[in-house]
Amino acid sequence: MTRACHDTPFRLRCFDDIPAEWFTEIQTLQSLITGFYSDVYDAPPVFYEHGRGGGGASAFSDEDYTFHPHLCALPGSLRIHEPLSELFASGPAPLPGLRERIGDLPYIYVHTPFDAAHQEPVAYFTADDPADGSVAGFRLKKLLVEANGLDNGWDWRAHPGEGELTSLIDRFTDWYTSKFRHY
Repeated sequence: MTRACHDTPFRLRCFDDIPAEWFTEIQTLQSLITGFYSDVYDAPPVFYEHGRGGGGASAFSDEDYTFHPHLCALPGSLRIHEPLSELFASGPAPLPGLRERIGDLPYIYVHTPFDAAHQEPVAYFTADDPADGSVAGFRLKKLLVEANGLDNGWDWRAHPGEGELTSLIDRFTDWYTSKFRHY
């Protein structure tokens, strides 16, 4: 997969590059995450991707990070659509098929299936000048922290959170084992 994320003819730059036949498995994983968040955190999921869509650079210029398909999830009813709507144009975000709607623009994909006002996926993008870099260089985690009054540990490089990650893995393992244990 790593090779496919670099500039090659077989490159997977964003979620919309993933072949359609893989989406059944992805939906199964989203259902698993939704169940985990509901049972353990009593919270709905927020799914998002900071997709490059074929436009712009292959990596952040100051970091050793190659853009790749990366669907993230957070538990909670977080303010995400409102602040993004103030900054970017938006439209429906069917996957696969998003780039058929918005072209090769970098985008932010957000799916909040339990938010009554935004149950369908939405893509946020820069409509006027895709070269301005406002979406490509945008820090979504920073926006989530600021818009929701959360702890300021949005930068995982400065705050790697190994203890929190270990706790999350332990919670998921316990939940999964108790839920899907076969005798």
